[in-house]
Amino acid sequence: MLTKFLKSIGLSEKEAQIYLSMLEIGSNGVSVIAKKSNLTRTTAYSVLETLQKKGFVTFYEKNKIKYYSAEQPEIIKYILNQKENECRKQEKEFQNLLPEFESLINKNQILPKVKFFEGLDGIIEIYEDTLKNNKSKLAYSSIPNVQNEKLKKYIQEDYLSKRKKLKINVRAIFQDTPESREFIKNDKFLLRESRLVPVSQFQFRSEINIYKNKIAMMSLDANSMHGVIIESEPIAETQKAIFEVAWMNVNSNLLY
Repeated sequence: MLTKFLKSIGLSEKEAQIYLSMLEIGSNGVSVIAKKSNLTRTTAYSVLETLQKKGFVTFYEKNKIKYYSAEQPEIIKYILNQKENECRKQEKEFQNLLPEFESLINKNQILPKVKFFEGLDGIIEIYEDTLKNNKSKLAYSSIPNVQNEKLKKYIQEDYLSKRKKLKINVRAIFQDTPESREFIKNDKFLLRESRLVPVSQFQFRSEINIYKNKIAMMSLDANSMHGVIIESEPIAETQKAIFEVAWMNVNSNLLY
């Protein structure tokens, strides 16, 4: 269990093996540590040098002999905090550099990127993708009629609050059902503008989200949850235009 944990935070099998052995035997020379760890002296010395750089081991010299000591286990918390701070710093730096990365993308690439998703986890992954570096979204939505309780809980307790926090505005077209009318009561609070179409004329058996250069299509049926994300600038632009036509017609009562 201890070895598995140490490996999960970045140590190799041999590094974890030596560190745990050193906790048991205390400060010692390379030969003793190697014997305790069932490693050759050369391997043990190399691993000790790496552990020292990672902060798990210190050493001192006595009579021209190096003695190595394992840092107390509390050092792991300090090392993890350092890594967490470094991750935050790297994430912030990445956000600043993201436009440069995206500028390298071949804008003339013809083939779209298509990703398929299955099950509850897949649907949640799609919804999470709509939150990435995005400021607006268009949707033909069937969310109010979701039957799967776990998905409903994720949307109500997690997704909607995340979207609001990220200030992502939404325009959505819903079927006119009692569930939809109840759902859109919070439109203003959730940065959403909604319009309704008669369920007798327009059946939404899936959810469609249009955002950035992507289209996400999801079946939220409790017995068959699956979806796809298509990443393509021309396809997304066309779908946005089609949505605007639908939005305009709803507004002018041509569809309602």
